[in-house]
Amino acid sequence: LERAESLAAEMITRFADEGGRLKLAEADGPLGPVYDAEDGATPSGESTALELFALLARRAEVLGDTPAAAERANRLMAALSGRIAAQPISKLDALRAAEIVTRGESDLRRALGHGLARLHVKREGADVRLTLAIAEGWHAAGAEAGEDRIPLALKSEGADLTDVDWPDGAELAGEIAIRATLSSDHAPALLTLILQLCSGEVCHAPETAQIRI
Repeated sequence: LERAESLAAEMITRFADEGGRLKLAEADGPLGPVYDAEDGATPSGESTALELFALLARRAEVLGDTPAAAERANRLMAALSGRIAAQPISKLDALRAAEIVTRGESDLRRALGHGLARLHVKREGADVRLTLAIAEGWHAAGAEAGEDRIPLALKSEGADLTDVDWPDGAELAGEIAIRATLSSDHAPALLTLILQLCSGEVCHAPETAQIRI
């Protein structure tokens, strides 16, 4: 937590402009300040910063600290709000971070496998629940699947997984519930779910989904 606070403070000191946005570099370019504004395969710098500020604000709220963290998150969210409203499709990570600022980090949803599966992730402290709903006629490979299949797997960065409760079986279909416990009840974590969807005739290529919680 101290390291995250230090990083946030360094961002503000080195890159914040007068309007509350964060520049891509300390020095301006030939035409003025440069901003990393659009989310793509990875979140933009400002979206990443907004998520960091939002999570720190939530931690400060739980710990009863000063409102400085919330003010920092709200200032950046306000600076980005016009661009988010104008082009929401290119600001998906910023939208999610803004959701944390306004509503908290209650749950996250993600479509996988070309829409054949939907993942719902909910965290309460160190406890994480993942619900994977798979379309009829399809299944995920379980831990008991053969060597020609990639079994469903879950990894975490930022906070270790101390316990994962997996469903049994070689083929997991319908609604699959996975319960996991993190090593910290407050540290942000990056979950990576590895999934291969198969039908009775074909298997899709393995897919990796990453979700920050």
